[in-house]
Amino acid sequence: MTAMSTDASNDLQMAMTVARITQALSQEIVLENLVRTLLRLALEVCGAQRGTLITRQLGNTLRTEACARTGPAGLSVQMSGLPPAADEVPLSLLDTVIRSREAMRCSIDEARMSHADDPYLQQALPHSLCCLPMCKQSEVVGVLYLEHALPAGDAVQAQFALLQLLAAQAAISLENARQYAQLVEENALRRQAEQTMRRSEEWLALGQRISHTGTFRFNHRSGALDWSDEHFRIFGWEPGTVTPSGKLAFSRVHPQDRGRFAQARADISQRDLQVDLEFRIVIPERGVRHVVARGWRTGDEEVGTLTDVTEVKAAESALRAAQSDLAHVSRVAVMGELATSIAHEVNQPLTAIVTNAGASLRWLARSEPNLEEARTGLKDIVQEGQRLGQVIRGLRALVKKQDPVFAGFELQEAIEQALMLIRTELDLHQVIVRLPDPAPGIQAYGDRIQIQQVMLNLMLNAAEAMAQVEGRPRELGISVMAVPGGRVQVSISDSGPGLSQASRDRVFESFYSTKTNGLGMGLPISRALIESHGGRIWADAGSPHGAIFSFELPALPGN
Repeated sequence: MTAMSTDASNDLQMAMTVARITQALSQEIVLENLVRTLLRLALEVCGAQRGTLITRQLGNTLRTEACARTGPAGLSVQMSGLPPAADEVPLSLLDTVIRSREAMRCSIDEARMSHADDPYLQQALPHSLCCLPMCKQSEVVGVLYLEHALPAGDAVQAQFALLQLLAAQAAISLENARQYAQLVEENALRRQAEQTMRRSEEWLALGQRISHTGTFRFNHRSGALDWSDEHFRIFGWEPGTVTPSGKLAFSRVHPQDRGRFAQARADISQRDLQVDLEFRIVIPERGVRHVVARGWRTGDEEVGTLTDVTEVKAAESALRAAQSDLAHVSRVAVMGELATSIAHEVNQPLTAIVTNAGASLRWLARSEPNLEEARTGLKDIVQEGQRLGQVIRGLRALVKKQDPVFAGFELQEAIEQALMLIRTELDLHQVIVRLPDPAPGIQAYGDRIQIQQVMLNLMLNAAEAMAQVEGRPRELGISVMAVPGGRVQVSISDSGPGLSQASRDRVFESFYSTKTNGLGMGLPISRALIESHGGRIWADAGSPHGAIFSFELPALPGN
């Protein structure tokens, strides 16, 4: 009866221990807390002095989670997270347990006999050890390694059975804790991604607000349309106050631009296409705004941007006005420099008119008037008057401030008029002009006055460059020709000292001049005028002397 009572008491105590172990392990879900609890329970159950928990990771790699020791101060647990080292645990013994999936309990001497080459087992160690695999559905998820101060024979079977129960429960708890840790990590990554996305959206919204650029997305199959907040604002609505629709956007398009807008929408609705469209919208209390829309369609999906360029347009307009004012001032300055030449050009026909008028009067005052001579004198007066009118009209056109007028004009005629204004200046410098071969019909498309200003700048620069030339003719060459691509080219050459490569690279820069008293504005203004016509201007070295300045312009369409 005493023996039966003792067995019953032991069974009750073991059941209570199992319940306590199961409850303690099942309550821990955080991996570090579970590891500490597991090692504490393992050392308590079998009275071990040292224990190590090793888990199996993806790729079958091993990691030491923690190592526990008992001492005078009680139990201490040190977390690791590193691969198991050969001087910390018997690696060959661990490998055997993992492969066999069977628990091992033996003395140190027995372990050394079966694993003679293991360096860890050659150290001074306690009397016995236990190594238990932790299996979940026949898969080893970890190993519990324990060292005991008592001989292996003194370790009762009940303790070993409890350890096996503990290992089985620990495998389940470890897997749950690992999944929980993974879930926590995934949630953290998700929150981080959400925060990153929110920051990106905030930066995108801020960038759209600063650049006045909105975005839109339209599904041609479902008809779903989305606008960004800035897209709402560009059209004059606060975000979310209206439902985006094509009809709503069309209502704000300028009446004169609705045809182009509707055609662009019709084109992109028929096929995959990229559309760039600049148009105006009318916003109550804000007036007319200029916008640029860019849309891309692939399949049913269309995405695009809408940018408010009103301020850019205003800045461009102000720049053009400033360039126009600068060009006008430059023309007036050139006229001032040519005052003597202009006076001579005006005085010559006036003198001829007065002389012919006096002679004609004398021929008519004779007793027998000589009508033929008088008629000849009157014809000369008409010719000189027409010449004077051409000079005055040319001067008025050059000094008059007006908006550019783009039209077709004869290049050779424009060159001859420009030469007429500077003929006295060229004669003063003893410059020989080589006029182009007659090229009637070569017409450029642009503002005649601005192009003549460029010609005057280049001709005067050439004359000044040859002012000090001695020992060879001072020749000003002018050529006109049509070039491929629907363009015409004018070249003005001189026989002066020429330009160095460094000067040719910088000669069109503002305030750069090769002349001692030059302001460095004539050529930059010329470049701005030519480029505003869609042309280009450049400088080359002459042969064997001098420099050649050439510019291209669009030809009159159909010319």
